[in-house]
Amino acid sequence: MNAVRTARSGKYSPEALAALPPAIPLSVANELLSLGRTVGYRMVREGRYPVTVVEVGGSYRVITADLLHFLRPRTSRNAA
Repeated sequence: MNAVRTARSGKYSPEALAALPPAIPLSVANELLSLGRTVGYRMVREGRYPVTVVEVGGSYRVITADLLHFLRPRTSRNAA
């Protein structure tokens, strides 16, 4: 099972997160952030998504490094 499918299945182990490709579909990022599809896409359109999103070939991709940094506990983010 590839890393994106593992993330989609709800198995968010550190190993699965570390194995994600450099950019992931917006739907996977939404799931990791506990955002619904509509809310996630609306946030992108309004420029309010909390991490970097790029449009590639008509679909949105989220930069994995930014997402993982955002998901770290606050104390870890402040130390980095």
